[in-house]
Amino acid sequence: MVKSGKGQLEESLKKYGQTYEIHICKFGVLDGYKKQEALVDIAKPRIVDHPEIETIEEYNVWIQDHLPVKLTSREKQNYAVKRAREFKLKGLAPGRLR
Repeated sequence: MVKSGKGQLEESLKKYGQTYEIHICKFGVLDGYKKQEALVDIAKPRIVDHPEIETIEEYNVWIQDHLPVKLTSREKQNYAVKRAREFKLKGLAPGRLR
């Protein structure tokens, strides 16, 4: 049986803990709302408050500035090749990065 996104997130949080903070402001959660929901029964979440966000416009700008980067298939391939070269130059053997 394949776990749902929420099930995978909960499993990851139980195994590795919270790796990224949840960002909030007076308008609500900026980033990490799914993580915040998943942590309810697991642990107290680490939260970063942004009191500097005072308007809806600033809220929207923050959201836009922090959207995940979307790469094309070709861009992902180029990124992976570049990172592999960097790791090789640093002496990291294939299969060692986890």
